[in-house]
Amino acid sequence: MVAYARYGQGKVVAIGDSSPCDDGTGDSNDVLYNGYTLDANGNHQRLLMNAMVWLAPNSTTTAVVNITNLFNYFKIAPMPLHTEINLQYSLKSSNTVQFILTNSAGEMVKHWYKGFVSLGNYTEKLNVQTFSKGYYILTVQIGNNKTGQPIIIQ
Repeated sequence: MVAYARYGQGKVVAIGDSSPCDDGTGDSNDVLYNGYTLDANGNHQRLLMNAMVWLAPNSTTTAVVNITNLFNYFKIAPMPLHTEINLQYSLKSSNTVQFILTNSAGEMVKHWYKGFVSLGNYTEKLNVQTFSKGYYILTVQIGNNKTGQPIIIQ
């Protein structure tokens, strides 16, 4: 059982299982179950990764800006991703644009800089076939403003 909620500006995730994160190496006097990856009815790896992505702040280096403040529209398709990221967007004002894709360990796996972009509709495509399956954060920087969007590559 899992529950999640927002309260004001905060977020919380509660998991109701006796061993959701246990790898079986705890107190030898207890009966422990590897609920992270091994138990057939208790594999919590995907649940925990989704919870971490949802709980994580969108950016750790600058203030998070609501994406609607930067774009007339912004769309990542299809989700989850299999072969390529297809970004469609329209800026609210002309500015420099760059994209940074980081994996769940915070390592940059791709960076592309568009330079100065005028008003208009744009599409960006990035082949992800060679990327490992998992959770990523796509950071979009418009001028000095950054926002992050979680994505899943399957």
